[in-house]
Amino acid sequence: MERGEFSINKLDEIVTRILKVKFELGLFENPYCELPTEPLHNEDSERLAYQVAAESLVLLKNDGLLPLSNQTRIALLGATADDPLALLGATVFRFT
Repeated sequence: MERGEFSINKLDEIVTRILKVKFELGLFENPYCELPTEPLHNEDSERLAYQVAAESLVLLKNDGLLPLSNQTRIALLGATADDPLALLGATVFRFT
């Protein structure tokens, strides 16, 4: 269990919760859901996304509370790590 592994009982518990939710949503009887008719990206969702992003920026600021020294380096990894638009978040993109 030291390598991030978990027991089969824990796996059963996790799968049971997922299957219960799927059953309650009726996904076993009708697995193909209708797409929403309202736009997923609107002013309210954009405002909320901006608020959440602004409030989460505090995680990137070290006011001496985090155990990071001035020499600490943080790596951004992945396919979009050097893409400035991707680093701003998905709210930059407009879907119509």
